Amino acid sequence: MGILLPLTMVASFFACLFFLGQFIWVRVRNKPKKRFGTWLIVANLIMFGAGGLYGQTISSSSQQTETSQISKKGSHSDAKKKADATAKAESITAAKKASKASSISQAKAASLSIERSERAESESVRAESISIATSESVASEQSKQAADESSRVAASQAAEKSSQQAAQQAAIASSNAAAAAQSQQANSRPVYITATGKRYHFDPNCRGLNRARSVSQTTLADAQAQGFTQCLFE
Repeated sequence: MGILLPLTMVASFFACLFFLGQFIWVRVRNKPKKRFGTWLIVANLIMFGAGGLYGQTISSSSQQTETSQISKKGSHSDAKKKADATAKAESITAAKKASKASSISQAKAASLSIERSERAESESVRAESISIATSESVASEQSKQAADESSRVAASQAAEKSSQQAAQQAAIASSNAAAAAQSQQANSRPVYITATGKRYHFDPNCRGLNRARSVSQTTLADAQAQGFTQCLFE
């Protein structure tokens, strides 16, 4: 309809020019025919008015069509805007829900991580306590064993020392007994003395007795008790 209106206007214009040319030609060639010219002018005016009316009708119809199209476009645009707004609102709502769900999931994950960390720390503390208790028990047992071993070693050393002391005392006693026996035996050993001499002799044939007038026998103890000393030749 937008194209028909200009074409109609152009056609009406050329039709008016055509009838105007006919009128002029008739006026020039046929002057007596004034009535015909008048009718031509009236017809031209009628056609021009009809063309203008038709053009206005077409223009009004075109405007109505364009208005309807614009209205439809506006309605479509409004519907599209509403749909876009609805979609945007739904997208925002979905994003908020997703963000909220993500926040809840992150909070749950953080809580679970904290719980696991606390549980691991508690287990670590418990394991450390058990390890300390075990270490203390082992240390106590080792200390007890060391004390027992030290007591055993001390007892063994004391027993060994006592045994050594007893052995030493026994040896000393035996040595003393032997020395006493030897001394007693020596003291009871017979010796020979003279009435004028100062020496005792173990051998009755000692050359220190060659000049003696009388020789008497006695024990070593008695001779030593009397002040006699051993002969230098023996």
